[in-house]
Amino acid sequence: MKQTIVCCLLAAIGVLTVSAQGIYDIKVKDDTGKDVALADYKGRVLLIVNTATRCGFTPQYKELEALYEKYRSQGLEILDFPCNQFGQQAPGTIQEIKQFCTANFNTQFPQFDKIDVNGAAESPLYTYLKAQQGFGGFDLNDQKGKMMDAMMRKRDADYDKKSDIKWNFTKFLVSRDGRVVKRYEPTESIAGIEADVCNELAATACKASKDCCQVDMFLTKSGKSVKFHALMHASIRIVYDGKEIEIDPVTKLGDRTTDYTAMPKADYILVTHEHVDHFDRQAIKLLTGDKTKLVTNRRCADMLGYGNAMANGDSQKLAGDITVEAVPAYNTTEGHLQFHPKGRDNGYILTIDGLRIYIAGDTEDIPEMAAIKDIDIAFLPCNQPYTMTPDQLLKAARMVKPKVLFPYHYGRTDVSTIPSQLKADGIDVRIRQYE
Repeated sequence: MKQTIVCCLLAAIGVLTVSAQGIYDIKVKDDTGKDVALADYKGRVLLIVNTATRCGFTPQYKELEALYEKYRSQGLEILDFPCNQFGQQAPGTIQEIKQFCTANFNTQFPQFDKIDVNGAAESPLYTYLKAQQGFGGFDLNDQKGKMMDAMMRKRDADYDKKSDIKWNFTKFLVSRDGRVVKRYEPTESIAGIEADVCNELAATACKASKDCCQVDMFLTKSGKSVKFHALMHASIRIVYDGKEIEIDPVTKLGDRTTDYTAMPKADYILVTHEHVDHFDRQAIKLLTGDKTKLVTNRRCADMLGYGNAMANGDSQKLAGDITVEAVPAYNTTEGHLQFHPKGRDNGYILTIDGLRIYIAGDTEDIPEMAAIKDIDIAFLPCNQPYTMTPDQLLKAARMVKPKVLFPYHYGRTDVSTIPSQLKADGIDVRIRQYE
C-alpha cells in the first residue's frame, strides 16, 4: 500500500513538472547529436515544423526557405524536425536528410535530429506543443483538406478529437516570449502563415505603453500586405501599397493620445459619424495633405463644410484597387435610438485588392448585416448603451461570418470571452487595444 501511494505521489509530481514546464525549459538534439536548449531562441519568433523528404508536402521546404530568408533578419527562426512516423517518408540518416534538403531546396534554417512526434517515444517538445495547441481540424473547403480528412477518418473515425500530430509538415508558431500562438495543419498555405509571422514579429514590448499600438498584417489576393494599426477605441490606421488610410482619427480620448504629426499625410480619411470619439477636426487637419480624400456621412460633411458625403448604400472607387461602400449603422434598442438614428451614420466596407474589410461604426446587430457577405476582416463595436452588448456582438459576428474579427470601441466592456465563444464558428477573434 505504501509503495502504491509513493508511486502515485511520484506520478503526480511528474505531471506537475510537465505542466509547469515552458518551451524554454526543453532541450533538443541538433543534427550532430549535441544538446540544444530552446532557451537559446528566447526573443525570436519560432516556426516549428516536423518534416519529411518523400512526402507530397515536401515542396513546402522551398516556401519555408523563402519565408526564412525574408524574415530572418527581423527575428524569425524556423526549426526543422525530421520525422519518419507518417508513411515512413523521412528515411535515412539525419546527414542524408540534410544533404537532400540542401541540394534540392538550399535550406539554411536549423535542422535537428530525427524525432518522434507521437507515441511513447515522442519528443518532450511535441508533448508540450500539442498540450498548448490541439488539433483544430482541416479546412474542408480546401481540396487537400478534404483529402486529409477522408484519409484520417478512414483510419480513425474519432481522429479529430485527438491532439496528436496528423501528418508531416504540421507547424507551430511561437511568440518572442515563448507562447505557442497557433498550430497549422500541413494543408494550410504558407502565405496565410506569413501574415501571422509578420504579426508576431511586429509584436513588441509596446503593449505596456499607452503611446504604442499593435499591428496586424494580412495579404491581398495578389500577395500585397495590408497592415492594421490599432491606435485606440475606433481609430484605425491602414497601410497598403504605400497608401495611408485613416479610420475615425482622434487625437485624444481619456488618457490615451495619438500623435498624428508623426504619421504620413493620409491618402484617404473615413469618418463614420460626428461623435467626439470618431470625429476630430484637429486630427483631420493634421492628416490632410494636398491629395487627401475625405469620406464622411452627410452630417460630418456639413459640419466641416467639405468632404465627400456618402449615404447608406453609396459606393465609390477611391483608387484602381480600392473601393468603399457605405452601409447602415444605427441603434435598435428602445431608449438608445437617439444615439445613432437610422439613416444618419455610416459603416464602411473597404475592398483593397480583393481583401474585404467591414468597419461597422457605431451600430447594434441590425438585420442589414445578414446581407454583408465574403468579409475577410470585420471590426465590430461592443459597448452598450451606444453600440452592442457582447451577446449582440456574437450574433452580429455569426451573421457577417468574417474570417477575422476585431472587437473594437469596447471601452470597459469585457470582451475576453469572445474568442472562445466564436471558436466553433471558425472565426479568428483578435483582441487589440481598441478600448
